[in-house]
Parts: sequence; C-alpha cells; structure tokens
Amino acid sequence: MRVAVIGAGAAGLCTARHILSRPETFHPPCVYELAQTVGGTWVFTERTGIGDHGLPVFSSMYKNMRTNLPKEIMFRMFCADHFVRCYFLQFETFVELVKPVMKEKTGSEVTWEVTTLDLRKQHRTTERFDSVIVCNGHYFQPHVPHIPGIEIFQGRVLHSHDYRRPEPFAGQNVVLLGASNSGLDISLELSKTARFVTLSHHGLPIPSPLPCNVHEARVLKRMMQKTVIFEDESSVPADAVIFCTGYEYRFPFLSPDVKLCVHDRRVSPLYKHLVHMTFPSLIFIGICQKICPFPHFDVQVRFALAVLANRVQLPSRKEMEAETIEEFEEKRAYGVPNRHFHVMEERQWSYHASLLSLAGETPLPPVLEQLFQATKLLRKNDLLGYKNCSFRITGLDTWEKN
Repeated sequence: MRVAVIGAGAAGLCTARHILSRPETFHPPCVYELAQTVGGTWVFTERTGIGDHGLPVFSSMYKNMRTNLPKEIMFRMFCADHFVRCYFLQFETFVELVKPVMKEKTGSEVTWEVTTLDLRKQHRTTERFDSVIVCNGHYFQPHVPHIPGIEIFQGRVLHSHDYRRPEPFAGQNVVLLGASNSGLDISLELSKTARFVTLSHHGLPIPSPLPCNVHEARVLKRMMQKTVIFEDESSVPADAVIFCTGYEYRFPFLSPDVKLCVHDRRVSPLYKHLVHMTFPSLIFIGICQKICPFPHFDVQVRFALAVLANRVQLPSRKEMEAETIEEFEEKRAYGVPNRHFHVMEERQWSYHASLLSLAGETPLPPVLEQLFQATKLLRKNDLLGYKNCSFRITGLDTWEKN
C-alpha cells in the first residue's frame, strides 16, 4: 500500500516509523511537512503571526517551556535525524487538497489524490495513494472566545499560541483566561517578571500553593479600557490579557467530498476517534486531548495500520455510529461538555487497551500509566516544584523517583 502522511511532528514520525517497519505490507510513506524540519509544534521559533512563505506560524512552543510529564513517558527514539535525510520526507510542502477517488472496478473502495505545492520551487504535484494518515496536530488554530468590551481594551491581547517569553510583560498586570496546562504554566513563568498575575477560570480552586503575586479569579465577563471584570463583578487593572483557551480542529486541505464535520470541537464521523467511518482508509492520529502523547500516538498508529492491513475487521457503519453515540451519551451523563468529547484523561488507558486488543498488538507497559498518574498527583499538589523531580523506569511495571 502507498500511504501519504500529513505532518512530520511527533504523530507523523511515529506513523512513518511503524510503516517503515512493515515493508511486506507498505511502501515507504510519503511524509509532507510544511516546515523546514521535523518536530511540528515542538520546534521553537521566536516568530509569531505570519511566518515563511506568508503562512501562519505553526508552533505554539515558548522559549522556556518544559514538559509537564517525565521524559521517560514522553519521548521515544524515532530516529528523527535519520528521517531528515530520507527521501520520503518532503519539507516546505503545502498540502492543498486531499480528494477521494472511487475505484472504477469496485465502485465502493477509494484511492486518494493528494495535491501539494513545493513552497520553494512553487511547483504543484498530484499523486495517488491507497491511504492518507492525517497528523497535522491541533495546536495551531487558536480558539479565542469573544469577550464584551475587547474592542475598547487598551492593553495587549494575545493567545498563548503567540506567547514566547515573559520579559515583555515585566512590571505589568497580566490576566490569563484559562487554567489548563498552558494557563498554569505561563502564569508561573510570568510571576517572575510581571507585577501581578490573575488566573481567570471556572474550575475549583487550585490546591497547590502559588507565587505570592498570582491569584485566582472567576471567568472573565467583560473588559474595559484598562480594567477587566469577572463573573462575580470583581475587577483588576490589566495591561495585558492572554487567552489560554485551547485550539480549534482544522483540516483545510480535505475535499468537501470527505464530508468531515467539525462542530463544537468534535470531529465526525470518526470511529474510535481516528478512523473515518465512510472512508476507513482516511485516518486521523492525535485528535484526542489530555493524553500522554507519545504512547497514545504509538497505540493509534498500530491500530490504524492493522485496519489498513485488514488484520482488524471494522464493524458495519451502523454499528460504528451506534458505538460512537453510546460513548458520547455516556460522557454527557457524567457531565462532560459536548466540546470535550475527544478529551480522554483517565479513559485513555482503557482506550489504549481496547485498540491494542482489537489489533492483536502487545499492550503498553503498565509503568507508563503508573508514572503518568504519579506525576499528575505531584503536579496537582506542587505546581512550583514538580518539574524538578526526576524518575527512572526500572521494569515493565516499576519505577523510582530520584
């Protein structure tokens, strides 16, 4: 099979590695990458807004970012340096269109026409593939809610996607909207230079001690010229507001024929959050959120390739839809908002086990979940110090903290 992989970030490299390990089933993949190197959102650049070739800057990495998970469960050796030298990785290549084409003999199966533009040579190419695996990530299109009064606010307004370093906010009063990973991390970094940091969110109070110049507030309700007002009508002066409000899913290269729907941060029709129900040879890696990324990509790719190799027989379209609706309704019953359908958190481990069982693949080592949960508890209770901890994996289900 010929497979096109869109994106050479962590998910794309993982996909390429597994495809290369199955030469009896797959040709070497054709990996299209918009940037000049591998890494996707993990590649730091000082640039924000518009980057090379007049395209938006993809990376959301800031200068001093440190992962909030131990490297032992974050990074795998995917031979990225080797990939850089390989012919199948096409850098500075813009994917313009991915279009399904019905096979004439069957009338039901499809191949895929992928049209790309070489940004350096301005040369357009169309190639045919048996499958397309989308690994374009979901940390590049900021979600910015409208706040009444934002148009009259005289301070700086930006999304965490465009945050790079704390120095420009020295001596300022900064308000951050959202207290998930980026909101918490950036607020702690800003506390070292800013005069005062306000973390606005709708969750429970943060249990960990915070720096003395960081305090919590309710959700931002409206903005004045130099002040912001929260839901409880309290207010603070503000020189800058940073939206740490997440990202939207975007697949602008997909033909309308694909009939992919993105509504309220839910991508459909996807089976198991990754396989297109109408076109099972179109696969999306990394849609899920709040997961342990690298093992998650590994599991999804192994399942996806088992589907493509016919080692996994998918249920009927009706059965796939029913299973997806059941999952959706179950999450709603637990109070999960519709927009969080792809949020996994604790469910990720049973999800991984299910995919690997269906694919007949080796389960993940239990130590990954153990270390993930231990770090989560450390982070909850000690935001200021947990990143200074170090760990060592000693076995499939054992680890130690150094």
